[in-house]
Amino acid sequence: MRAVAARYGGGVPSADAPLVTRARHGRALDEAADELTRFLDAWQTDLVPAPVAAVHLRAAVAALEEIIGAVDVEDVLGRVFSTFCVGK
Repeated sequence: MRAVAARYGGGVPSADAPLVTRARHGRALDEAADELTRFLDAWQTDLVPAPVAAVHLRAAVAALEEIIGAVDVEDVLGRVFSTFCVGK
């Protein structure tokens, strides 16, 4: 528990703090943290234009969406077209 707190909270969590209980969630949080670090590096060094640096923000958001189970349009369309025969 202390390892998780050190990585994500910086200290011992309070009794009502959320805990990372699944490896998949931990990997998603690690990926989001890495992407945010890459964004900050790119943004602060001004080596790339803002739209290019923002790619890292989108990747961080996508990693976090894996935790909450967000569904995007491509997922819905893929399911519809794989389930139903369209175009008869």
